[in-house]
Order: sequence, then structure tokens, then C-alpha cells
Amino acid sequence: MAEQEKAQEAVAAAPPVVAVVNGIEITRKELDYLYARTSPPNLPTEMALARKRAILTELVSSEALAQKAIEAELDKTPEFAMEMAIAKRSALAEKVERQIVRKGPQVTPQNALDYINTNPGMFAERQLLTLERMDLMKTDEELLDKLDKASDDGASLQRLEKLAQESRADTRRQVFNSYSDRMEPQLLKVMLTKPYKPVIIKFNDDKTRSSVFYVHSAVPAPLTGQQALQASGLALMSKQAQATRQQGRQAIVGAAKVSFYGEFAGTELPSAAADGEDLKMAQLFVKPFSFQRKLAVASGLAAAATLLVLTLLTASRYWKGSSNQPGTLRQTLQAMPLIGRLFGKPATADELAKVLAASSVSQRDEQASWYGKLLVLAGLTGGSALMLIQLSGAWHRLQPWQIAVVLAAGLFAGALVSVIYVRSRLRDIKRERRWIPVSVVSILLLSVSAAGIAIN
Repeated sequence: MAEQEKAQEAVAAAPPVVAVVNGIEITRKELDYLYARTSPPNLPTEMALARKRAILTELVSSEALAQKAIEAELDKTPEFAMEMAIAKRSALAEKVERQIVRKGPQVTPQNALDYINTNPGMFAERQLLTLERMDLMKTDEELLDKLDKASDDGASLQRLEKLAQESRADTRRQVFNSYSDRMEPQLLKVMLTKPYKPVIIKFNDDKTRSSVFYVHSAVPAPLTGQQALQASGLALMSKQAQATRQQGRQAIVGAAKVSFYGEFAGTELPSAAADGEDLKMAQLFVKPFSFQRKLAVASGLAAAATLLVLTLLTASRYWKGSSNQPGTLRQTLQAMPLIGRLFGKPATADELAKVLAASSVSQRDEQASWYGKLLVLAGLTGGSALMLIQLSGAWHRLQPWQIAVVLAAGLFAGALVSVIYVRSRLRDIKRERRWIPVSVVSILLLSVSAAGIAIN
């Protein structure tokens, strides 16, 4: 609090004029206005001061040049009046666009986190590349096709340079570093295909200018933590501002009465659909995670938990025989309701009580069939995998207490389905067919969980 008060006192005590150029003052108010418009928020004190100093230097230069123009009476020419009218129109249009952006949707921390999760190539999978670039001048299509074929055949960059020089093409080479997120995804994919080989890029239609890129190394350089959140937020703010600005421009221009004359008669203004895809993508990133989507993710997680518990309650007979050691966890599982109904004689309440009281239960004569064992193994594997997938998806979508409640509901549901199964008429199904209702329930739970993964 004391530091904030000191900063406010320092601002209040600062002189209102920051520079004077030939008697013309440049005010602090003007400097602060340009700084606020052109600088990112919350810069450290030293960086903010350096930024303001650079802006002030530019202001001084502009003022000196403007004074020279007035001295030469350049401000009295017809061109200047037209330039001022154009500048006024542009300045007013820019003010309206800034107003539109301020009223548009704001990027939240959750939006930034979602952007990180949906763009691993920009964050978790980002790499630092050491590249070599060879620019080719005075080339032709025949040479470029020759270089393409040589590259496909595994020719080195040195070999390509020699081929280009033999064809009297000018070459220039340079080595530099770049992060993978700053490169075009399609180009990056081709360049990082191992083994690395030179990639020829043609720049113009007449194919007289091109470049060859070669990757020397690609080192993981993930962007994580606070840096990732800050970078994600800035990228999303830029996308959202651009989309909102374009949408607002289209709305205002579309509502205006416009007529074209002369050779421009019949001209049509571009429709909002021209930038609809960019707007749609930006809105996708900043769209809050709705209640319906949260409910779908929670349902998928609960279904995965239910499936896992349901399978676990049938798993003890997967292994042959049973232990005669009293009171073991295995014996307790063997006395669970669904185990007895799926793989053999059901355990009664008295038997379960005896197990919990450290008595012995022997069920060696009730072994599961091979397809019953396969079903249990598939259920255990699928349930465990689904739990991991659903947990990773729900981790950033739901609050910790919500995840705990959903897991508890899934565990309870799994146990409840087992009890319902043993108390229903399904207990009269022949032993060799008891896996059928369990399979039906498992398929339903798998479907719900898969739907939750898809929505997530």
C-alpha cells in the first residue's frame, strides 16, 4: 500500500511537460496517451520507462520535422488539406473500432487455459529450431524441379547449393534460430519429417525466386506456467479484438446507405461472410464452457467410474481358485453381489458378514468361463483407460469439488447397479449367459463416456 502511494505521489509531482522542441512543448499527457495505446499492460517499471523514452524520442523527431514542414509552408498545399481530411476520417474510424472492441467479449483465464490445451503445438509441444536458409536468385522452373528431385533423393544442402551454382543461380546462406510456433504448420510438418531433408519453397509465380530450408536441430522448448497463460491471453485478445472489430465494421457499413457512381456503379461491398470463419474460430476460443458441456463431461466421468467399479465387482473370479486365508480383501470381493451372480453361486448376506468377520470362503468349484474372463479383462482395461482420459479432460473443465462429487456418484452407481442385478429376475439366467446383461450395461456406460470425451 505504501509503495502504491509513493508511485501516485511521484506521478503527481512529475512535471506536466516532458520535452520542449524549439519552444514547442510536448506534454506528459500526450506521452501517457500514446504509451497507453501502444504498450502491453503491467510492464515492469524499468521496461515501462524504456518504452516511454522511445515514444518520447519519436515525438521529438516528429515535432522537429513538423516544424520544418511549417517553415517550408508545406501545410498550405492542397495535398496537405486532403491528407488531413483522410487522417481525420481514419482517426475517427479507429476510435469507433476501439469502442466496439471494448464492448466485445472479454478473454477470461479459463479461455486462455482452453487455448493452451487446444493448441499444444504453440505451448506444450513447442520446439526451438536451428535452421539454415539458402536464398536462390535468378532461378527457373527447370532448376527448381531438379532441386526438388535431388531433395527427395536425400541430397544435402551443400549438394543443392552446388547444383544451383552449376546452373548459375545466385545463392545466399544463413543460419538462425526460430520457435516452431512462429512457422506455418504445413511447412513445419514437412521440415520436421525425419530424416531431415532440405525443403524448397517457391515464392513467386514466375519461379525466379525461392529459398531452401534445412533443420539442423529441433530441441523441446515448451511454454508452460504463467508465461504460457500470458502468451495465450495476448493471442486470444488479439484474435477476439480482430473478430469483434470486423463484425462491428460489417454491421455499421451494412446499415449505411451507399451509392457508387461512374465506372464504380454496381460495386458491391464485401459481406461479413468473407471473414466469418475467422470470427467463428475466435468466438470458439473465447466461448465460456457452458453448463451443458460441463454436464456432459461430468456424465462421461461418472460413467467411466461406474463401469470400472462394476467390472471390479466381477473380477475376483478372473483368477482361478480362492484363498483360504481368512479375512483377505480377495475374499471380500468374492462375496460381492455381482461376483456370485456372474461367475457362480451368489454370496448371501450371512456369507458376506462371515467374510468381513475373517471367516473363510472357498469357491474353487465355481470358475468363470473363458469369455467371462475376457469380458472382465476388457472391462478393467477399458474402464481404467476411460477414467484416465476423462480425468485429464475434466481437470481443467470442472472444479476439484465437482470432480470429487462426480467420482463419488460413479462409485455409488457402480455398486448400486451390482445390487440391482443380484436382486432382479436376472439372477435366474443360466450361469453361462449371465455375462449378457453385464455386457449390455457396459456398452451403455461406454457410449455415455465416449460421448463425454467427444464433447470435451
